[in-house]
Amino acid sequence: MAKTRYLVPFILAMTVFFVPRASADTVVFDSFGPGFSFNGTIGATICGAQHPRACGQGTVAAAGFVPTTTVALSQIAVVLSTTFGTNSVIVMLLPDVSGLPGTTAIETWSVTGLGGNPAVSFLSSTVNPNLAAGTQYWIAAFPGAPDTVAVWSFANSPGLGAFSQSGGVTWTASTCCLPPVVQVSGTTPVTPVPEPTTIVLLSTGLVCGLLTRRKAVPSTN
Repeated sequence: MAKTRYLVPFILAMTVFFVPRASADTVVFDSFGPGFSFNGTIGATICGAQHPRACGQGTVAAAGFVPTTTVALSQIAVVLSTTFGTNSVIVMLLPDVSGLPGTTAIETWSVTGLGGNPAVSFLSSTVNPNLAAGTQYWIAAFPGAPDTVAVWSFANSPGLGAFSQSGGVTWTASTCCLPPVVQVSGTTPVTPVPEPTTIVLLSTGLVCGLLTRRKAVPSTN
Protein backbone atom coordinates (compact mmCIF):
# COMPACT_ATOMS: atom_id res chain seq x y z
CA MET A 1 0.00 0.00 0.00
CA ALA A 2 2.83 2.40 0.88
CA LYS A 3 4.50 1.81 -2.47
CA THR A 4 1.23 2.58 -4.27
CA ARG A 5 0.83 5.87 -2.38
CA TYR A 6 4.25 7.25 -3.30
CA LEU A 7 4.06 6.04 -6.91
CA VAL A 8 0.74 7.77 -7.70
CA PRO A 9 2.07 11.38 -7.80
CA PHE A 10 5.04 10.24 -9.89
CA ILE A 11 2.78 8.46 -12.42
CA LEU A 12 0.50 11.50 -12.70
CA ALA A 13 3.45 13.78 -13.36
CA MET A 14 4.88 11.43 -15.98
CA THR A 15 1.46 11.24 -17.70
CA VAL A 16 1.40 15.02 -18.10
CA PHE A 17 4.99 14.95 -19.32
CA PHE A 18 4.24 12.51 -22.14
CA VAL A 19 0.93 13.99 -23.40
CA PRO A 20 1.05 13.86 -27.25
CA ARG A 21 1.74 17.24 -28.85
CA ALA A 22 -0.21 18.75 -31.74
CA SER A 23 0.95 18.38 -35.33
CA ALA A 24 2.16 21.13 -37.62
CA ASP A 25 0.90 21.67 -41.16
CA THR A 26 3.72 21.61 -43.72
CA VAL A 27 3.70 22.43 -47.46
CA VAL A 28 5.63 19.56 -49.08
CA PHE A 29 5.10 20.58 -52.72
CA ASP A 30 4.07 23.87 -54.30
CA SER A 31 4.03 24.91 -57.97
CA PHE A 32 2.12 28.13 -57.27
CA GLY A 33 3.92 31.42 -57.52
CA PRO A 34 3.98 34.04 -54.73
CA GLY A 35 0.55 34.71 -53.26
CA PHE A 36 -0.99 31.63 -54.93
CA SER A 37 -0.30 33.05 -58.39
CA PHE A 38 -0.74 30.83 -61.46
CA ASN A 39 -1.17 31.01 -65.23
CA GLY A 40 -4.64 32.46 -65.60
CA THR A 41 -4.77 32.34 -69.40
CA ILE A 42 -4.14 28.68 -70.31
CA GLY A 43 -4.54 25.28 -68.71
CA ALA A 44 -5.14 21.59 -69.26
CA THR A 45 -8.51 20.66 -70.76
CA ILE A 46 -10.59 18.10 -68.85
CA CYS A 47 -13.49 16.75 -70.85
CA GLY A 48 -15.78 13.74 -71.07
CA ALA A 49 -16.33 11.05 -73.69
CA GLN A 50 -19.44 12.82 -75.02
CA HIS A 51 -17.02 14.94 -77.05
CA PRO A 52 -15.03 12.16 -78.79
CA ARG A 53 -13.59 14.29 -81.57
CA ALA A 54 -11.86 16.62 -79.14
CA CYS A 55 -11.61 14.48 -76.04
CA GLY A 56 -11.35 10.86 -77.15
CA GLN A 57 -12.69 8.57 -74.42
CA GLY A 58 -12.20 11.29 -71.85
CA THR A 59 -9.32 13.74 -71.46
CA VAL A 60 -7.65 13.69 -68.06
CA ALA A 61 -4.74 15.82 -66.82
CA ALA A 62 -2.24 15.10 -64.04
CA ALA A 63 0.54 16.88 -62.17
CA GLY A 64 3.38 14.92 -60.60
CA PHE A 65 5.00 15.82 -57.31
CA VAL A 66 7.59 14.51 -54.85
CA PRO A 67 7.07 15.41 -51.16
CA THR A 68 10.05 17.05 -49.50
CA THR A 69 9.08 15.57 -46.11
CA THR A 70 7.14 12.49 -45.00
CA VAL A 71 3.67 13.65 -43.92
CA ALA A 72 0.08 12.58 -43.47
CA LEU A 73 -1.81 14.38 -46.25
CA SER A 74 -4.05 17.16 -44.98
CA GLN A 75 -4.92 19.30 -48.03
CA ILE A 76 -4.30 19.90 -51.70
CA ALA A 77 -4.95 23.05 -53.70
CA VAL A 78 -5.73 23.16 -57.44
CA VAL A 79 -7.11 25.80 -59.81
CA LEU A 80 -10.21 24.69 -61.76
CA SER A 81 -12.84 26.40 -63.90
CA THR A 82 -15.80 25.17 -65.92
CA THR A 83 -16.46 25.74 -69.63
CA PHE A 84 -19.78 23.97 -70.23
CA GLY A 85 -21.64 20.75 -69.52
CA THR A 86 -22.00 19.17 -66.07
CA ASN A 87 -20.21 21.28 -63.49
CA SER A 88 -18.19 18.51 -61.88
CA VAL A 89 -14.54 17.44 -61.75
CA ILE A 90 -13.16 14.38 -59.97
CA VAL A 91 -9.73 14.94 -58.45
CA MET A 92 -7.61 11.94 -57.44
CA LEU A 93 -4.35 11.29 -55.63
CA LEU A 94 -2.63 8.51 -57.57
CA PRO A 95 0.56 6.51 -57.07
CA ASP A 96 3.37 6.57 -59.60
CA VAL A 97 3.86 3.59 -61.91
CA SER A 98 7.01 3.70 -64.04
CA GLY A 99 7.03 7.50 -64.18
CA LEU A 100 3.32 7.91 -65.01
CA PRO A 101 0.09 8.02 -62.96
CA GLY A 102 -1.22 4.69 -61.69
CA THR A 103 -4.85 3.61 -61.91
CA THR A 104 -5.68 2.91 -58.24
CA ALA A 105 -6.74 6.05 -56.38
CA ILE A 106 -5.25 6.72 -52.94
CA GLU A 107 -7.89 9.40 -52.28
CA THR A 108 -10.69 10.99 -54.33
CA TRP A 109 -12.46 14.35 -54.19
CA SER A 110 -15.60 15.48 -56.06
CA VAL A 111 -15.46 19.17 -56.96
CA THR A 112 -18.64 21.00 -58.05
CA GLY A 113 -19.85 24.58 -58.22
CA LEU A 114 -16.92 25.74 -60.34
CA GLY A 115 -17.00 29.20 -61.85
CA GLY A 116 -16.17 30.32 -65.36
CA ASN A 117 -13.02 32.06 -64.12
CA PRO A 118 -10.11 30.11 -62.65
CA ALA A 119 -10.15 29.97 -58.86
CA VAL A 120 -8.20 28.06 -56.22
CA SER A 121 -10.02 25.04 -54.77
CA PHE A 122 -8.76 23.81 -51.39
CA LEU A 123 -9.54 20.11 -50.93
CA SER A 124 -9.17 18.67 -47.43
CA SER A 125 -8.13 15.07 -46.96
CA THR A 126 -10.44 12.76 -45.01
CA VAL A 127 -8.24 9.69 -45.46
CA ASN A 128 -4.94 11.37 -44.47
CA PRO A 129 -2.72 8.88 -46.30
CA ASN A 130 1.01 8.93 -45.58
CA LEU A 131 3.13 10.51 -48.31
CA ALA A 132 6.76 9.38 -48.21
CA ALA A 133 9.53 11.90 -48.77
CA GLY A 134 11.30 11.38 -52.08
CA THR A 135 8.49 9.24 -53.54
CA GLN A 136 6.66 10.45 -56.65
CA TYR A 137 2.86 10.82 -56.64
CA TRP A 138 0.30 12.35 -58.97
CA ILE A 139 -2.74 14.60 -58.63
CA ALA A 140 -5.14 13.96 -61.54
CA ALA A 141 -8.37 15.67 -62.64
CA PHE A 142 -11.10 13.65 -64.40
CA PRO A 143 -14.36 14.87 -65.98
CA GLY A 144 -17.25 14.41 -63.57
CA ALA A 145 -19.69 13.46 -66.36
CA PRO A 146 -19.53 12.54 -70.07
CA ASP A 147 -20.50 16.10 -71.08
CA THR A 148 -18.14 17.90 -68.68
CA VAL A 149 -15.65 20.37 -70.14
CA ALA A 150 -13.41 22.10 -67.60
CA VAL A 151 -9.92 23.57 -67.31
CA TRP A 152 -7.12 23.02 -64.79
CA SER A 153 -4.88 26.08 -64.90
CA PHE A 154 -1.17 25.68 -65.54
CA ALA A 155 1.65 26.70 -63.25
CA ASN A 156 3.99 29.48 -64.34
CA SER A 157 7.10 27.31 -64.12
CA PRO A 158 8.13 23.96 -65.62
CA GLY A 159 7.32 20.73 -63.85
CA LEU A 160 6.03 17.19 -64.25
CA GLY A 161 2.75 16.70 -66.13
CA ALA A 162 0.85 13.94 -67.94
CA PHE A 163 -2.39 13.56 -69.90
CA SER A 164 -4.70 10.77 -70.98
CA GLN A 165 -7.34 10.55 -73.68
CA SER A 166 -8.55 7.16 -72.52
CA GLY A 167 -10.13 8.30 -69.29
CA GLY A 168 -6.98 7.55 -67.32
CA VAL A 169 -6.38 4.01 -68.61
CA THR A 170 -3.18 4.93 -70.41
CA TRP A 171 -1.04 8.03 -69.88
CA THR A 172 1.45 10.11 -71.85
CA ALA A 173 4.06 12.38 -70.30
CA SER A 174 3.49 16.03 -71.16
CA THR A 175 6.72 17.49 -72.52
CA CYS A 176 5.38 20.42 -74.53
CA CYS A 177 3.46 22.35 -71.90
CA LEU A 178 3.61 23.66 -68.37
CA PRO A 179 2.14 21.33 -65.73
CA PRO A 180 -1.19 21.93 -63.99
CA VAL A 181 -0.70 23.95 -60.82
CA VAL A 182 -0.97 22.21 -57.42
CA GLN A 183 0.01 22.59 -53.80
CA VAL A 184 0.24 19.66 -51.36
CA SER A 185 0.25 19.99 -47.56
CA GLY A 186 0.47 17.49 -44.72
CA THR A 187 0.96 17.15 -40.99
CA THR A 188 4.16 16.10 -39.27
CA PRO A 189 4.51 15.23 -35.56
CA VAL A 190 6.04 17.95 -33.44
CA THR A 191 8.91 16.75 -31.22
CA PRO A 192 7.70 17.01 -27.60
CA VAL A 193 9.59 19.68 -25.65
CA PRO A 194 9.08 19.81 -21.86
CA GLU A 195 7.40 23.03 -20.80
CA PRO A 196 8.43 24.73 -17.53
CA THR A 197 5.07 23.84 -15.90
CA THR A 198 5.51 20.21 -16.92
CA ILE A 199 8.96 20.06 -15.35
CA VAL A 200 7.55 21.56 -12.13
CA LEU A 201 4.79 18.95 -12.05
CA LEU A 202 7.28 16.16 -12.62
CA SER A 203 9.56 17.45 -9.85
CA THR A 204 6.59 17.85 -7.48
CA GLY A 205 5.54 14.27 -8.19
CA LEU A 206 9.00 12.98 -7.38
CA VAL A 207 9.23 14.99 -4.14
CA CYS A 208 5.74 13.94 -3.01
CA GLY A 209 6.59 10.34 -3.76
CA LEU A 210 9.76 10.47 -1.67
CA LEU A 211 8.03 12.19 1.24
CA THR A 212 5.18 9.70 1.21
CA ARG A 213 7.65 6.83 1.16
CA ARG A 214 9.56 8.33 4.07
CA LYS A 215 6.41 8.62 6.16
CA ALA A 216 5.52 5.04 5.36
CA VAL A 217 8.84 3.70 6.77
CA PRO A 218 8.28 2.55 10.44
CA SER A 219 10.40 4.18 13.13
CA THR A 220 13.24 2.06 14.53
CA ASN A 221 13.12 3.81 17.93
